[in-house]
Amino acid sequence: MTNSHSPSAGVAFRPRRPGPLRVIIVARISTEHQDVRSLADQEAKCREYLSQSYRGPLEVRVIASQGSGEHLDRAELDDLEGCIEGEQYDLVLAEDLGRICRRQHAYELCEDHCTGLIAINDRVDTTTDGWQDSAFIAAWHHERSNRDTAQRIRRSLNHRFDQCGVVQFVLFGYIKPPGARNDRELQKDVRYQALIPDIFRRLEEGATYAEIADSLNAQHIPTGPCCRRNEWTDDMVRSWVHSPILKGIRLRNRMYSKRNNKTGRHRSARAAPEMLRVRECPHLTYFSAEYYDHVIETLAQRNRGCARTANGRPDSRSGVSRKRTYFPGQHARCGICGRIYHWHGQGGEQVFLCSGAAGYRCWNGLHLNGQFVREQILAAISEAMVSLPGFDAVFGDLVRQEAEQFLSQRDEERQRLTSRLAGIERRIANVSDAIEQGAATGQVASLIERLQQLERDRGECRLAFDELNARPPMLQTLPDAEALRNSAREVLQHMAPDDQEGCRLLRKLVPDLVIMPYGIIDGSDIIARAEFTLTLIPLLPPELVDRPESQQFHRRIVTTVGSVSQTVTLLGEVIARKHRGESHQTIACELGVSKSQVSKTWILAQQMQAQGLTEPFIRLVAMPPQTHRLRRHQHPRFRMDPLPGWPRPWPA
Repeated sequence: MTNSHSPSAGVAFRPRRPGPLRVIIVARISTEHQDVRSLADQEAKCREYLSQSYRGPLEVRVIASQGSGEHLDRAELDDLEGCIEGEQYDLVLAEDLGRICRRQHAYELCEDHCTGLIAINDRVDTTTDGWQDSAFIAAWHHERSNRDTAQRIRRSLNHRFDQCGVVQFVLFGYIKPPGARNDRELQKDVRYQALIPDIFRRLEEGATYAEIADSLNAQHIPTGPCCRRNEWTDDMVRSWVHSPILKGIRLRNRMYSKRNNKTGRHRSARAAPEMLRVRECPHLTYFSAEYYDHVIETLAQRNRGCARTANGRPDSRSGVSRKRTYFPGQHARCGICGRIYHWHGQGGEQVFLCSGAAGYRCWNGLHLNGQFVREQILAAISEAMVSLPGFDAVFGDLVRQEAEQFLSQRDEERQRLTSRLAGIERRIANVSDAIEQGAATGQVASLIERLQQLERDRGECRLAFDELNARPPMLQTLPDAEALRNSAREVLQHMAPDDQEGCRLLRKLVPDLVIMPYGIIDGSDIIARAEFTLTLIPLLPPELVDRPESQQFHRRIVTTVGSVSQTVTLLGEVIARKHRGESHQTIACELGVSKSQVSKTWILAQQMQAQGLTEPFIRLVAMPPQTHRLRRHQHPRFRMDPLPGWPRPWPA
């Protein structure tokens, strides 16, 4: 392949294997505001370059995308990296390195996997000496250009802010007239001159943000002119109350955008105090600064106990993803509305609650003991593994089949390595003889290089041979069915609640988990039960996962995860004793309960028999009559709003 800026130079580029030269053309535009025709223009320029610089057969693939060059988690970039790492292509061709990504990563991967790279405008060509310098300078230039542009934009916006500009949006209580471009033209909304002070008065007297939100919604007060939501929430009220514009102060640069070098994406972070810019706008004042600060401090003191930190200690979960939670938090779903369950701190205990119910969008407001839910699910998993139908026989057959195949493949691999090693030894002997005979012909240097390569190949072959002989037989490495169960029980019994690796395993063993309300058939109570599918596929060796027989390692399970009444707890024991002919009085004395309790349990058993049920539970999919356990739907804020497709039947 020729030099990147001079195709006529005629530098040869060879395919790594016989056949056409396999080339990937990379084209990219940054945003949707750019002309998509630029992608075709970039491709045309690269194809023209190929036609002028390579005369052999070509196989070209084009990867065109739209996205920031700073982002390293783009799907198109992952696709390109997979092609390079698999050494499927001989050359990566782009108009400039920035089309791949604006980082050194653009050329480091190609260098690691001996894949050619040409960036036409950046004069980068890996077939020429010193190409690393050009690539480094080009990558530095793209990074510097981005940084300079960001600094110019920040400088301009800061100056315009100081000149009363940069009025991007306005909050509730303010009006931005059409064509307004500075904060001098903003106006207070006279419709809320009395309402806004009343909100602060109520907050000062002890009202919560949720109460204020309910009141505003009840009065049909619209949200801010730039707000996407049509109804107030407690979070929206809190954010609005803490806006210093209410005391006539505009702030800028409280936060800034910081790049995560791993992904290339930016996230918001708190800026240094010296970056903060302040503007006074007296005509936008609703409260004096002293009164506003007093109310904000009052709210801070009142809500101090709800914070994740105390006494100045650092936040233990600062920077931790909200998705990183204990199993089954943010994995279980409500069987009524389809939203996730998450942990709530209430009374010093871990409470498991449907997020839809917490937002008054679901009537399934059962408060569950989080530790008990976890223990019951783990116990059900452990018990189910003992009774999977046909597990022992199926797993034993798979072990034997895989062992036979493994032994056969190992013998074939040993023969192949033996033959290859013998061939390398012969070539080493031939090259050694040629070095002695060709010392006077000037070919010693190339022969020595060839000999060194052969010796490296011999070392790799011997290493592979030693690893093959050291590998134990398949029958010794694969566990039997009981060993598989024991390993799973060991994981479940000793897994700590904050063990993230164990939580990931549980999410694989239980891919779908639904918490469903069930009613007692006599109408006495409502309880929560977990419905889930248990699969042991993640515990199987990788070579067994795709076998059809492995699909038998699935089981659907329903287990109670909420507290149940004594009537249900005694059901099995009372039925067994009644079938033996014991009286209610005798049963009560032996079980240590009242005679009336035994009678209630026996009546429930008779109702089960009359309805042909094996359990005293019925699955609830519609809102039940009023009970002492479920009152969420009585709140004025309640609005039933399930996700599409919920509730689902069981089994699904």
